Amino acid sequence: MEDYEEDDTNEDIKWRTLGPKDRVKFLKNLFSDAEWYDGTPFFEGGDTNPDFQTICDRSGAPMAEVKRYYASWLDRKVSTRREPSSWTSKTMQSPTK
Repeated sequence: MEDYEEDDTNEDIKWRTLGPKDRVKFLKNLFSDAEWYDGTPFFEGGDTNPDFQTICDRSGAPMAEVKRYYASWLDRKVSTRREPSSWTSKTMQSPTK
């Protein structure tokens, strides 16, 4: 379980203690919150991903899992607007600064 944060002093939510449904709900709430983005989010027509590193640091979730959940969530969000699902692959690229 080396992918998980083991810091018990942090009061933030711990990924390993959540069941699958709670993980989905937790990340869905984060992904829907514009405060986790440094600009306009993709789902609002912008070009910004959420702050994956902070999400991982504070929850103890592995980066690959957070990005996988995000890709799935974003694909569903975009699909409901009837836009191309190929949009999702573009969003997982690192932004250039």
